Amino acid sequence: APDDDELLASTDQPEMDSLTTTAGLVQAAVAEGRLDEHTGLMYRVWGQFNDPRLPEEYRGEAAAHDVAAVSQASRELDELPAEAADGVRPYLLRPTDPRSAFSAGGPDDMGRGGPDDGQGNAGNDGGGARGGGGADDGGGRPDDGGGRPDDGGGRPGEQESGTEDDGVRQQGEAAGDNPDDADPRRCTGEWLTQASDQVPIRVWVCADRGPGTMDPQVALDAVIEIADHVVPEMTAPVPEGMGHLKADLPSDDPHPESDDKIDIYLLDHGWLGPERRGEEMWIDPSDGGVAISAGPFRGASASGYILIGAGVLEDKGVGIDSELARVVVHELFHVLQFAHNDGVFEKWFFEGTATWAERYYLGGDFAEEHRKFLRIMQADDASLVAGEDKHKPYATNLWAMFMEQEAGAESIFTAWRQLGRTTGGYDAVITAVNDHVPFEAKFPEFAMRLLNANPQGNPISTRFVHLDPTFPDNTLPDRAPHDLGDEALILEHSGIPGLGYQFYLIHPGGPEDEVTGVGIRAELEDAGVPAIEALVRDESGRYHRRSVDLGPEGSEFCVGGLLLLVVSNADTDPTAALAGASTVEKVDDLHCEVPAGELVLRMEGSYDDPPTAIPVTHHAQVDWTGSLMVELERIDTSFWIPPLPGQEDDGRRPEDYEGDVRYSGAGSTWSVEGSFTSERCSPHVGCAGYGAEQRFDSDVTLGGQWDEAEHGGFLTAELDEHGLRISANLPVTVTTTVLHPDREPRTRTDVEHWPLTCYAGGYFHFSAGGEDVYATPMSGVDLTGTRTGNGSEFHFDCSQSWQPAIDGANGSTTFTAVGTLTVDD
Repeated sequence: APDDDELLASTDQPEMDSLTTTAGLVQAAVAEGRLDEHTGLMYRVWGQFNDPRLPEEYRGEAAAHDVAAVSQASRELDELPAEAADGVRPYLLRPTDPRSAFSAGGPDDMGRGGPDDGQGNAGNDGGGARGGGGADDGGGRPDDGGGRPDDGGGRPGEQESGTEDDGVRQQGEAAGDNPDDADPRRCTGEWLTQASDQVPIRVWVCADRGPGTMDPQVALDAVIEIADHVVPEMTAPVPEGMGHLKADLPSDDPHPESDDKIDIYLLDHGWLGPERRGEEMWIDPSDGGVAISAGPFRGASASGYILIGAGVLEDKGVGIDSELARVVVHELFHVLQFAHNDGVFEKWFFEGTATWAERYYLGGDFAEEHRKFLRIMQADDASLVAGEDKHKPYATNLWAMFMEQEAGAESIFTAWRQLGRTTGGYDAVITAVNDHVPFEAKFPEFAMRLLNANPQGNPISTRFVHLDPTFPDNTLPDRAPHDLGDEALILEHSGIPGLGYQFYLIHPGGPEDEVTGVGIRAELEDAGVPAIEALVRDESGRYHRRSVDLGPEGSEFCVGGLLLLVVSNADTDPTAALAGASTVEKVDDLHCEVPAGELVLRMEGSYDDPPTAIPVTHHAQVDWTGSLMVELERIDTSFWIPPLPGQEDDGRRPEDYEGDVRYSGAGSTWSVEGSFTSERCSPHVGCAGYGAEQRFDSDVTLGGQWDEAEHGGFLTAELDEHGLRISANLPVTVTTTVLHPDREPRTRTDVEHWPLTCYAGGYFHFSAGGEDVYATPMSGVDLTGTRTGNGSEFHFDCSQSWQPAIDGANGSTTFTAVGTLTVDD
């Protein structure tokens, strides 16, 4: 297990800039009345494809694809005013259509309509923009789909010109084309196509792609190979997959080889990538492709097609483990989303689940992506469903991973099927998700999982690394710690939005091998759905997970050197922010020792079989009381306890218990006395039937581990977030006497070992030879105590009754266990 220095190591968190995108600038202008909605939609589509006609004031920062604008324009094209329709239509026509923006026969009024240079490169109209990248001042090439995002280790533009850092392409770094040739290249000749013979996918590529580019047939084969590999699993029926792809309309594409398969078009460099300003020419894998909804539009459902920048192939390679494969899976998942509902533009779920699909269907090493997205999610103070970072919608794939861990991948597929019966708005998405992973119950766990800590003691037993071994485990948020002095520490929680969270690291002072009493009292107004959880370090260096009581008394903990708090707001309304703060202060008289005390166990009951109204009667009763004096001692070594009699083996072995906080009950004492009697009366023998009597006695000192031969029994305990769970193997001397009218009494003595549980069920049984012998019920769940708010007492109180497994039995037996273990100072 890592030491605290590693636990608290800097995560090299990059600075998060507030980005203003083209979509954001346009939407703000529409909201303020400076633009009408139709012109705003046209400008957003232009921004998607770097159209130089986009006014300078709306050229925003680099951003992810504006799929909502393109899909809305596609569905509403026939209803738009003529000017807006003419402005977006060239980008919504299939690339194989001569009128398409991607064809050399496209219109000349798009700012790209200069004469062809003989290499298939349309000239610029001299409007001062190069590929939509801003003024023609060397400000950068248009996006070519070939780069990768910043990995969090540095911000774009920090490297020197002419160098390359982990695939981040800087200004002028081309791949397979002329760096001086900034405009996207239109197809001047024939479009080649190839359809898969296994799945409903057809791929298109320009036959004349210019010098230095990938052979068209190689490109076709590469995409087909990936589609054949992933589509069968992706299109499995819900809930095993997303269901079938929705066939498109062959009439949408004038090419003679057009059919109803889903089309993937490979475009040349420069077309994909939203409008951007600045000199850093880098691009996300998500910018390498875009899915566009297409007819037939029926209700909320639609088909779709995919545009992929050729740079993804030529710069990053091909194959199942390539970036190309990730782009194909991502965009195909969007087309499958369209098949359910093409109006879901809640990007956190739309993009988050598509990003999740890349890892789910391809596997492989996603460490770089995980690290980047984790940092975004840990650092973002906004709601899960909002945020200014352009990568945030993709980073929410961590929520999709959480859904997979909590409810299986089928929860994601079923949620999308549910959305097919809705209008696709925010409330519909929340409802569909909540049906599988309830936010109020599960969001605090998600926030704790984002903390991503793996210190000694394994306090967060389920982490993202358990789903994907390439996940960067034990990478904590980059938060400056708070030092707790003699004065109380006030932690402000106001402003944590619905589905938001915040992390705090607190040093209470004092030596790490000694504990300090710490009290936490939350004073929150009636707003949001708050939860506060803590990771508490003990003096041995192990951490325990605890919930903070939000009542007026708060909670108190014994802390050895470090306390981590996770505050979350599970309200699904992002505007329902928390209001208030927590007060953290030292507590001088807090009990921080191990617990001890007495538990009283009692069993009593009787039954008749059949009921006494019937002449043949079988009557039995049991009555015994036991006392368990508990003395616990914390143990640092891990060991394995084999399953108790009647329990299933949970599969855990010593290595699985590494770091668990456990207690030995060696020295605890156990005593019991009681009896079980039964008689069988028959009128044929004057009711002088046979009977049996059992006496129970024990007065022993227990060991602290599974070793009956030496200790005669054992007692152990384990402390977790629910309380103190006791496991015991209790020896009992059982003396059985069988009485029969025609035989001498027979007596035998046995030592049995009873598991200590709150019994969930059991039975009386007959031994061989017809003797009535009482047997303890099969073991159920371990006895679990509930701790008080300050952690100084553990209360045990359980009662279970069961009907003996005898036909016609009338009656029952009840087992109770009550008592209190108190921390002894």
